Amino acid sequence: MPLITLKVQIHADPQTEAVLKDAMFCATKVYNGLLWHLRKERKETRTVDISRKDLNRILKELPRAKGYYSMSVRLTRDEVREAYKSFFALKEKGLTQHVFFSVQVRAEWIQSGRG
Repeated sequence: MPLITLKVQIHADPQTEAVLKDAMFCATKVYNGLLWHLRKERKETRTVDISRKDLNRILKELPRAKGYYSMSVRLTRDEVREAYKSFFALKEKGLTQHVFFSVQVRAEWIQSGRG
């Protein structure tokens, strides 16, 4: 899968630039927070609930949750949800090589000489 990197420069007044930076900070914190919680849940239970209801529950637990922009939060939540669904759909079809490692699987993988 090709990856594209875009470099963007914003030309705006300082107030608008501050709002945009805060919105991007919000989206980054929400994305990282959701992924951290989902990885933790998968590690503990071997399954992940990516329903909007469960993701909203996780979002309420994030630090500074009330200070986030609601539209940024909703869009980021939906992006994480779709990324998880796509990844596991590709994994079921054998189209991805990525593996979620548990400690035991990681040790076996290293002992086999692949890591």
